[in-house]
Amino acid sequence: MQDFKLGKKRHHSYMLTASRHGILLEMLSSYVSLASTLNLSQTVEILGSTRQTVRRHIRLLEEIKGEPLFVLHNRQYQLTVAGQASLQEAQNILRRSEAWVNGGVAHLNGLEQIRHEGDDGATFYSQQHHLNKIWETGTPLLQKGFACWAQAHGQIENPEMKWVRPYMLIYRKMGGSWQCVEIGEKSAYAKWFGWAWVKSSVGHVVSETPGGAESAVHVLDAYEEIYKRGGARFDHQYRTAPRASGGVLMPAKLKRLLVSCTFPNGDAAIGSVVEFTSNIDLSGINDAEMQDIPAEVEAELNSDGL
Repeated sequence: MQDFKLGKKRHHSYMLTASRHGILLEMLSSYVSLASTLNLSQTVEILGSTRQTVRRHIRLLEEIKGEPLFVLHNRQYQLTVAGQASLQEAQNILRRSEAWVNGGVAHLNGLEQIRHEGDDGATFYSQQHHLNKIWETGTPLLQKGFACWAQAHGQIENPEMKWVRPYMLIYRKMGGSWQCVEIGEKSAYAKWFGWAWVKSSVGHVVSETPGGAESAVHVLDAYEEIYKRGGARFDHQYRTAPRASGGVLMPAKLKRLLVSCTFPNGDAAIGSVVEFTSNIDLSGINDAEMQDIPAEVEAELNSDGL
């Protein structure tokens, strides 16, 4: 392990320098996988590694962090408080590294661009826009939704939020992910997937909801950004997704508003308001790479909009 140098910093924290950053990613992969399975044999099988290597990775990370990430109890691995607290950031680092290597994420003038094409043919393109674009290119639904949120100071149960709630999806912070706790009956999500299908999404995390698996990495990153800095975020997106369980992939163009919210008990929440539209601006994506939503489908999806 000559590639590493462990140096003590102030406040008893540690700094890692490495000549090969790939080794750090391997260490984080061991940590994230073991945290998921809590079983060394399963982790070794998933990673195609060895027990000795995984143990060494965990030991080195614990030396770097200056505290244990796991404890063994009755031959069963368990995350420590420090292990739980560090897990989400480790997952984020791995997700971002994979996206960067695959050329799927870039930034233009500080605004995020995403291009993801899944093995199953699902497509997800996204372009973040400045918030002032809501008033220039946003729909009346998004504009009024933003105003409701601002007037409510982000408080979910504030009466000022009453108008926008039927159009909104609400997520609650749950460990390293976000749990769907409310789906508005007039929301774009309910209209696209159908109420009978989406109502079972309540109580599930993003990756377990209809259409969530193929874009969960990028959705979670956006939620985490809003959670950490507060405020709101405005995106134009193109994606393909089925409209029914097991259905064929269909194109959708949309504009999405994410807002940072708070439950009455102080828990963090994310509100999402989406409207389908053919008028989107995605830098670096040619029109030929996107299909239009049929006019009659767009009219159906936006039938309750403003």
